[in-house]
Amino acid sequence: MKVDPRKEFETFTNSVFDGRYTTSGVDAYRDGDTYVVEFEIPGFNASDIDVTVHNGVLTVSAERQSSARQDVQWILSGRSRGNFARSVRLGNHLDTDAVSAAYNAGVLTVQVPLLASSKPRKISVESVEGSAVTLN
Repeated sequence: MKVDPRKEFETFTNSVFDGRYTTSGVDAYRDGDTYVVEFEIPGFNASDIDVTVHNGVLTVSAERQSSARQDVQWILSGRSRGNFARSVRLGNHLDTDAVSAAYNAGVLTVQVPLLASSKPRKISVESVEGSAVTLN
């Protein structure tokens, strides 16, 4: 079966959004044999972020606790608080057992490689010189 990278990428980037924290940006792209999704979620510690893959769905979630002081009179409070969750449906040709994630400067980068069986491979052609084919 031939893999259509364009179709796989469309499947990969079809996202289902949930959660209340929706101000984050998301970029998704293919880099060689790896699909990459970058989530812009500043203000978290890496230990506060959960990345899971279940039934072909990549889910990133985190919770930012309110640090609002109750003993002051607030004039303005515009920092995001609450839960963050975003899910991305992965294509069938991705290795969900080899997902990796790294968090740096407010950006979570998740990498999902293609399955080895989905990568193109070269087939060698052997020469069969000197063999005669007899037709009856």
